[in-house]
Amino acid sequence: MTLPLNFSKPEYVHHLSLDSHRKIGWIFGRETSVSRDEVWIKKILNLGCVHLLQVPNNIIYDTYVDEESYALALEKQSHLLQTDWNKHIRKYPLLKKKMINSAKKLASVKTNDNKKIVVLYKQFLQDSYNFCEFIWSAWAVIACIEKSVSAAFPDTLDLILSLDKPIVYMQMLHDLHIYTNKELVEKYAWQKIYSSFDEPYHEEDFESLRKENTKEYIEEQFRNFTIVKRKFKKFIETIADNNKRRDVCIVHTYAFLKTDRIDSWKHAMFYLRDFHNYLASLAKISLKDAANMTTVEIFQFLESGKIPSALDLRSKNKVLYYYHNNSVEILTRESEIAKITQHFTSHYAVDTNLKGITACKGKVKGPVKVIHHSNELDKVKEGDVFVAKYTFPRYTTAMLKCVAIVTDEGGLTTHAAIIARENNIPCIVGTKRATTVLKEGDIVEVDADKGVIIVL
Repeated sequence: MTLPLNFSKPEYVHHLSLDSHRKIGWIFGRETSVSRDEVWIKKILNLGCVHLLQVPNNIIYDTYVDEESYALALEKQSHLLQTDWNKHIRKYPLLKKKMINSAKKLASVKTNDNKKIVVLYKQFLQDSYNFCEFIWSAWAVIACIEKSVSAAFPDTLDLILSLDKPIVYMQMLHDLHIYTNKELVEKYAWQKIYSSFDEPYHEEDFESLRKENTKEYIEEQFRNFTIVKRKFKKFIETIADNNKRRDVCIVHTYAFLKTDRIDSWKHAMFYLRDFHNYLASLAKISLKDAANMTTVEIFQFLESGKIPSALDLRSKNKVLYYYHNNSVEILTRESEIAKITQHFTSHYAVDTNLKGITACKGKVKGPVKVIHHSNELDKVKEGDVFVAKYTFPRYTTAMLKCVAIVTDEGGLTTHAAIIARENNIPCIVGTKRATTVLKEGDIVEVDADKGVIIVL
């Protein structure tokens, strides 16, 4: 078996040697861990992206890339999609199943035979790497295909971007009113997982969700799926141009896959939790420390028992990761990390004009609530403007309380855009820096008709 993650052993450094002629740009921010990220980072590097940096930002990491090579990598992936779309989409359920099943096999091993565990872990890495085609295809759709579809079909864009079947979170909300809390835990505990050290759903979580989501609301959403499926089928038959029809199908399909691919990854992380717990118990370290070991370090530990140094710094978000070629450098010096962060963000304070992509039209005013992490959702109240780097299904209930949604990243097929359109909430995505410019409590006007946010 050829292992895709052939990174060398991580190297701790006191400064980075970045190519000064290359323009580095922010692409997204995430709550994350090394074990979650290493595989998909390897995939984008193999597609041609020269380097990728993960820079600590309080309790999340901001991801920066070499802009030119990253754009070319997404163009390459977009071309692969358009060249053989039918083959691409047929692979999805197979690769999804293989990744989740290999994670499940790894979690189910009841042995201290580390040689057997290494074999199973390699299989999981291979299967998850193969699945990463869909991780980056979603970004390729946003960067390279959405705009042309939007321009060609402005009057039917809402239909193209609408879901015709429920994402897992919506199915879970539907099942709240059918199954017991115990049954829901068995079926959906993994939905709360993002990295393997996160807590899964417990019975009390489902009790709270049931109170916040009425059966009537969920049933209305499910009726809409049927309507969208019927309307889209009729619409797609009216497009004579084969390439335009294909691109419309790609965008429509990825409105669902944009979330479902992450759900699949979360499901795998849920099973990987048992594997990392096994490593943690052997090494006498925390689960989070185990989840922040690199692939090479995990293999070395299973073979020789060697525990990597300074894992606690990784788990505390006190390091910067620089991925390039087959290497990962880990910067630990706080002053150097602060200098790099200041360099990347200094221009934000100069220009406070916020513009983005309109995902759902409307014009409203309200107080800002900036969400950096899922553990901050409780502060969201009725009438707030929900501002976040990105959103994912766990954010949905809080988002529905708000008069508007604004995100730093994303396009028309992102989770925030879909939730906004389904619930007619004014929404602007892809601002790149709303969470940096806007402050907690700011009163803003969100003019989603024009795609601008104004601080009042």
